[in-house]
Amino acid sequence: MVRHRVTSGVAKEHHLADFTQHLGDEKKLERCEAKISWYQKFGSDSGEIVTSFPDFSNWSIQKYVDYYKSLWDSRGYGRDVLVDWSNSNYKLDADFTQRLLRALSKEFDVSALIVCRDPVRRAWSWLNYGWNNYSKILDDVKQFSDIHSAAKIKFSNLQPYHKVIENARKVCPVHVLIMEEVWAGKTQLLNELFGQTEFAPNLYYPDRGNKAVRYQYQKDQWSSDQFNMTEKQYYEYKDIMSDHYEGWDVEEWGVPVNYEETCSLPITGIREENIKEGTYRKVDGKLYVDFTNHPGLYSTEYIDSYFWDRFSN
Repeated sequence: MVRHRVTSGVAKEHHLADFTQHLGDEKKLERCEAKISWYQKFGSDSGEIVTSFPDFSNWSIQKYVDYYKSLWDSRGYGRDVLVDWSNSNYKLDADFTQRLLRALSKEFDVSALIVCRDPVRRAWSWLNYGWNNYSKILDDVKQFSDIHSAAKIKFSNLQPYHKVIENARKVCPVHVLIMEEVWAGKTQLLNELFGQTEFAPNLYYPDRGNKAVRYQYQKDQWSSDQFNMTEKQYYEYKDIMSDHYEGWDVEEWGVPVNYEETCSLPITGIREENIKEGTYRKVDGKLYVDFTNHPGLYSTEYIDSYFWDRFSN
């Protein structure tokens, strides 16, 4: 797996750059501190032994850089690439992005890896994650009466991929990765950047929407999409985000998913004992998603208890 070849610190996504841009934002500070405190207690999700943790007193861009220098100095064997995987990095504004990358470039050979997924489906997954009761990331979505109303407003304010790419290219080399192509097995770029890699089971492909396989070791891939988009909604959101598709020619972008069809496909690459009991059926030796007996899969109680059970053994 890629994570065994890189150093990301105590968490895969610690959102330190986002906090650095918004110094003084107590909510963002609390988010970083809580995440790091949690991993100090239960261990790193990157699989590495981490001995260096950020000190948020007088935090600055330079302290962000110094933190990564400390990670590099204490990295484990074979971990020859430093990464900040935080998906909040795409929201950084142009000026801050360039200042941060320039500061990093004084100490490291820096490049940016920008991962792109069908814009509407990416936005929908992000909004679903914020809509779930257990998430505290997008509290402001609760002002809307339903997720469709929130989508029509929120999606109009999202930054297109080409803007993020343009900002980064002003400072460092940029690698663009199409997520759907990676899911389909095109991994050449990742192998070039990180060496020959192996991949954990992928619950996004085929896209089963809110009936993704409940694989016990990758909760983050199935706990976000609480609602499925209808075909009509997909095209409505695509119209709102039309500029996000300009200049892209990706086969699987721009068309809605037929969830009935994808959910009828057998589960592959995942052992039966690693799937949440009661969320699948077995027919002629093949496994299929089946949620007949689990109507409340997105309740706080279900997700939180399942998540914590993983770390209590």
